[in-house]
Amino acid sequence: IYVGGHKLVIQRSAKNLGVIIDSELRFTQQISKNIQRGYAALKAIYINRDILNIKTKVLLCESLVLSSLDYCDVVYGPSLKSIEIKKIQILQNACLRLIFGIR
Repeated sequence: IYVGGHKLVIQRSAKNLGVIIDSELRFTQQISKNIQRGYAALKAIYINRDILNIKTKVLLCESLVLSSLDYCDVVYGPSLKSIEIKKIQILQNACLRLIFGIR
């Protein structure tokens, strides 16, 4: 396809409003990136776990980890595979273990 004399190149994915959309509308890159960011934020909270009270840990987990999972979940939620849902659940469980000091 040519537009204005320039050939358009087909892309496998595109980013719009912070959401990575792939050509099959599976959002696998979006989920992977969110989980990766979530664990990075969780690690930062974990380093300071001994000086934070439970209320602060909850606030940090909600704002740094869970908010990225909630952003546009209505868009990509219906297309999630069970393995992706399980990965999200494991991250959420890691948040709870960090908050309450459970291993």
